[in-house]
Amino acid sequence: MLSTDEFKAWAKDVVLLCHITTRIEGKKDDDLLGRKGGGGFPYIVALDAEGRVTATLEGGRDVAGFTEMMKKGAEYAAKKAKADLPAAEALELFLFDVEVGNLDLAGAREAAAKMKDLSDDQRKRVAGALLDKEIGAVLEGIRKGTPEEKQAAGKAFAEMWKAGAEPDPDGRSFQPYYILMLDHAEATKDVALFEKALGVVRGKFGDNPQAAGFFQKQDERLKKMKE
Repeated sequence: MLSTDEFKAWAKDVVLLCHITTRIEGKKDDDLLGRKGGGGFPYIVALDAEGRVTATLEGGRDVAGFTEMMKKGAEYAAKKAKADLPAAEALELFLFDVEVGNLDLAGAREAAAKMKDLSDDQRKRVAGALLDKEIGAVLEGIRKGTPEEKQAAGKAFAEMWKAGAEPDPDGRSFQPYYILMLDHAEATKDVALFEKALGVVRGKFGDNPQAAGFFQKQDERLKKMKE
């Protein structure tokens, strides 16, 4: 597709950037995918001159899809330029900025504090987005995937959960939040925490046949903890 005349003509009006994640430790900007909200390959977005994500590709990987993405990016920029947006539009921009990494945790908290005239449901969505950002900040501490790093994250999540923090079951933070908590509970021989966290995960994935092996292993871990 990239070699077609249609794409070549379209590409004359934009600046193309291809970033390759190498996983080479210390390589500059190797974490760009995650910083821009990506979780898999390929991840295609529109960026403005400052490097902020203005739209993500939701259509096909073709000129029509790219054109629609750039259109949405222009709409995003126009809304961001407005001094006063309706609460609903401001909320959607906020949620988008959090999801794609335009706001770090501090920036997200600051932006959330300025939002006004929100309904209870809208406030819950803001709180959920902030929690995902907090969980993400903890996960960033897992650089090499060492047991020590994972234990630190699991401990942090256990403390957050004790304080009432519960991520959206359909969000990207749900699995790492509870899985690392299970590891922490096993390491500290906290049977009650393990049972409780496993119950939450089972409530979400227990009916999935593909997860049967996972839950069998967790039940075996729990049985061993109780011996």
